[in-house]
Amino acid sequence: TLEVIKAPHVAILSGGDELVDAETTPKMGQIRDINSYMLHALCTEAGAKAHRLGIANDTFDNLFAMAQDGLNNADMLILSAGSSVSVRDLTEDVINQLGKPGVLQHGLAVKPGKPTLLAVCDGKPVIGLPGNPVSAMLVARQVVLPILHHLQGKADRPTATIKAILTENIASTTGRTDSMPVRIVVK
Repeated sequence: TLEVIKAPHVAILSGGDELVDAETTPKMGQIRDINSYMLHALCTEAGAKAHRLGIANDTFDNLFAMAQDGLNNADMLILSAGSSVSVRDLTEDVINQLGKPGVLQHGLAVKPGKPTLLAVCDGKPVIGLPGNPVSAMLVARQVVLPILHHLQGKADRPTATIKAILTENIASTTGRTDSMPVRIVVK
């Protein structure tokens, strides 16, 4: 007899009228949806079964229907859409309608990635990531990976680090974790 843990099923939904699938040539005002592909790869590498749900447009009904379908058929839902403070941002309202308790945290003390949403809907984790690809990737590594490790009974792996000396000062806000692109030069 062998005890095993079922790989968590993660549904990934991108949202935004400006998004087109990666194979589509964008027209004026459009951008390719790369976040769902990046998140799919990240989740799969972490041992989850990931499923891309497609692109929801910027209407509450469409985003909610696609998110609800995804959450009903998965153990976790990741939305990559607007989550800041704009009139067109529907993500928080959609998540709060998916189940209780809903959004637990809107905003993290990180840069980039501040407008992230952390939620639980009827016992399932729901993460609302910013639409910016760099922000989405960094927050996914900081938030999504530990959740996936927990769902699989794995200890969270520490992030690889290297000690280096900065050649210039970097301004930061107290209490916030900043991620900065750097170039490492070995002397």
